[in-house]
Amino acid sequence: MKYLLLLLLFPSLIFAQQVNPVLSPEYSRLIHGDTTANAFLPEKRYQELTVKRLYPLNTPLRKISVKNNELAMHAAYPKKLLLAGEYTAGIAFKTVNRLPALQTAYAQGRSIQGALAWQGPETNEMFSYGPLMSQLEYNGQAYPYDVNGKLVPSGTGNGHHPAGYTNNIFRTGAMFSQGFNLKTTLLVNDAPLHEFGIRLGHATEKNIIRYNSNNTKSLEATAGSRIKWLHISGKYNYQEDQFSNTNRAGFLNRVYQQSLLTPASFDNGQGYTLNNGQRSYAQAADNPDFLLRNNGHYYRTYAHQGSLLLERNAWRKMKYKILQSYSRKSENSNEDVKPGTAAFPEGLPLQREKDDRLYQLNGEATRDFDYYLPDVRTRATANYVLTDTRSDIRYQPVYDEGYRYQRTTQELNLQSLSSYRHWSWPEINLGLGNKIYVSNTAGKSYYLLPDIQPGGGL
Repeated sequence: MKYLLLLLLFPSLIFAQQVNPVLSPEYSRLIHGDTTANAFLPEKRYQELTVKRLYPLNTPLRKISVKNNELAMHAAYPKKLLLAGEYTAGIAFKTVNRLPALQTAYAQGRSIQGALAWQGPETNEMFSYGPLMSQLEYNGQAYPYDVNGKLVPSGTGNGHHPAGYTNNIFRTGAMFSQGFNLKTTLLVNDAPLHEFGIRLGHATEKNIIRYNSNNTKSLEATAGSRIKWLHISGKYNYQEDQFSNTNRAGFLNRVYQQSLLTPASFDNGQGYTLNNGQRSYAQAADNPDFLLRNNGHYYRTYAHQGSLLLERNAWRKMKYKILQSYSRKSENSNEDVKPGTAAFPEGLPLQREKDDRLYQLNGEATRDFDYYLPDVRTRATANYVLTDTRSDIRYQPVYDEGYRYQRTTQELNLQSLSSYRHWSWPEINLGLGNKIYVSNTAGKSYYLLPDIQPGGGL
C-alpha cells in the first residue's frame, strides 16, 4: 500500500518548488527586542468581605451578591410541586326503623243509644269508637268521602268488608352525595412554602316524609404561604341549604300527628280536596297530604365564613398570632298556613327572614426574657379578643319591625410568669396579670382585674 501512495505522489514531488520566508525589519525588531521593558503589571488590590451566611459544602447556589462589604449567598433549594385530587360519590337509603302500633279493628264512630254506630266524616266525628270493621261492609253507592261507598252493617251492603286503610306518610328515602377535593403544595427543600386547596360538595336527598326533598351545596377554599418566620393563611367556606318544608314551628310534627289520628275506616290517599275545600275525616282535622302538597313552603339558608391568620414564630424573638374571622348566615323561609286548614279557614301568611353576622378578632403575643442569667426567666403574654355579634329577625306581614340584637365585647388579658431555679434550690414561680372586660350589654366595664399566682416546685 505504501508503495502505491508513493507512486501517486511522485508527480507532485517532481514539480514542487522551494518556499523562502518573508522577513521584515519591523518584525525582527519586535521579536528580538526587550518585551518586558514596557509591560504593564496590574497593581495588587484586594477587599475584605464579610460573609453574611455560610452554607454547608456542596450546597448549590442560585445567586451571589456583594453589598456594603457583605457577601450574600443565596442557596438554590430544590423545589417540588405536589398535586392531589379526589372525587367521591355515594348513595344512601333511609327507612323508618319502628312505628307505633295503631288499632285497625274499630271504625270511626261512637255509641248511640247503647249501640256502636259508624259515623262518617260528614258528621265531624273525631274518635274511632265505632263498631268492629269485620261487622261492616260497603253499600257501593256514590259517596264523596270513599269510592267504595258508605259503611253499613253486614248483610245490608254489597258484601265487601273494609280491610282498614294504612295512612302512612313515610317512604324509603334516598340521598346522593358527591364531592371533589383538590390540593396543591409547593415544597422548597422538602418544607411546605405555599399551599392551596379547594373542596366542592353537593347532596340531594329525598326525605322519608313524602313530598319533601333537601338540597345542599358547599364550597371550601384554603390558601397558605410561609415567608421566613411568617405564616399567612386564609380560609373561605360557603354552604347553601334548601328544604321543601321547615320544621321550625313543628309543621312536620303536625303532619305526622294527623296521620296517626286518622281512623282506619278513612283513606287519606283518595284525595285531599273536596268542593274547593279540604277532604279530611273531620272538619277539625287535617289531611296530611293537604298540608304537604302545594303549600308554597320553602326554606333557604346561605352561610359565608372567612378567616385570615397571620402568625410569626421566630426563635428568641417575639411570637405573635393574629386571627380574624367573619361569618354571615341568612335564612329565608315561607311558613304560610293554607286556607282551609283546620282552625285556620282563611289561612295565615307568614314569611320569616333572619340574618346573623359575627366578627371576631383574636390577637396573641408572647415574648421570653432571660436577662442573660441562666437561672432567671420571664415569659410575658398578651391576649386580646374582640367579638361583635348582630342578629336581625323579621316576620312578615305579622311583625314588620322585627327583632334586632347587637353585642360587642372586648377582652384583654396580660400575664407575666417569672421563674427562678438554682441547680440545688427548688424552683420559684411568680405570675402577675390583669384582665380588662368591656361590653355594651354589661352594666359596668372592668379595667382592673388583677391576678397574682405565686408558686414553686422541685
